[in-house]
Formats: sequence, C-alpha cells, structure tokens
Amino acid sequence: MMFAGTAASASTVSLPDGKACVAWKTKKTMFLVKKVEPVGVNCVVKIAILDEGAARRVRVLVPIAGFDSGEPARDKSVLDILKSKVQPELEFLSRPYAAAEWEAFRTGKADAVEGVLKIGGEEFPVKATVAFKGDGPASEVAGYLITTFTAFRIQPPTVAGGAVAKVEDYLELHYRVPLAALTQ
Repeated sequence: MMFAGTAASASTVSLPDGKACVAWKTKKTMFLVKKVEPVGVNCVVKIAILDEGAARRVRVLVPIAGFDSGEPARDKSVLDILKSKVQPELEFLSRPYAAAEWEAFRTGKADAVEGVLKIGGEEFPVKATVAFKGDGPASEVAGYLITTFTAFRIQPPTVAGGAVAKVEDYLELHYRVPLAALTQ
C-alpha cells in the first residue's frame, strides 16, 4: 500500500493546550537566500467517533478557512491550494480499529494510526504517529506525519517564479486532541 505520508521525525509545532487543533508546516526560501518555516494552525476542528459494529473509526473535519498562519495573504492562498471551493473541509477518516487496537494506542504498544485524508474531493491514504499523553481529564492524543505536497497532487507554491518565495516539496501535518473532545 502506498501512503501519501508516513510517520518520521518532525520538528515541534506549538498547538494550544486544551483544544483540538491541527497544523501544517513547510519550508520555503525567500528572495533566494532566506530559509523560513511557515506554520498554519487550525483549532476549529470537529471530531466524531463512528461505531461500526465491533470496530470504531475517528472522523476529523477541518474547515480550510480556519487555518491561521499569521499572514492573511498566505491563508487566502491556502484556500486555493487546498481546493476549498471543491471541498471546504479537509476530512480524515481512520481505518476501523477494534477495541484491543484502541487500547494498544492508549498504552503505547501501537504508535501509528492509518486512514484516508480527503483533500479537494480526492482521497489519499496516510499514516501518522499517535501518542497518548497524561492521565485523567487532561490527557490528550497527539501526533504528526511527514509528507510532501506532491503526495497530495499539489504543486508547491511559488511567488514570482521562485525569486520572491519558493516552497519546498515538504509538508508536516500535526494534531493534538484532548481526550475529552473524543467523547463529545
């Protein structure tokens, strides 16, 4: 099976405490010499647990308009890049997992979640790290995947043919969800 992204080593992205949030991070070169790593955070995330007999899936909906990178012009470009007119929300749907598999995630015996990420009406298989942190009401699940724009059939953006800005074909996707958000 070919995955659009797999777990690898990612840099840290700061996501707000106590909220279900996702983020993208990439690398770009400005004016041919300056390296920067823009990040867009979105905490307008909807999560549902779907029962399917003996198994459960997680469904995550992420409104594309909810990403905030601190630069409104870039956030407007993200709407076009992610084809928000075709599909206004990104959708992740995990594969079905049995109760014992969910317990393996919780206890750290399993470290990757598989599913499909739907962008612009197209589905892409993905595999992201998963780690449970904390105990009780403050516990959360977090993870990431390292991938590329082209794995999602997206060309890395450029400005002025790359002379002003050129984004590398590199993309990190991060998430952090309080467990309380999974039970709602």
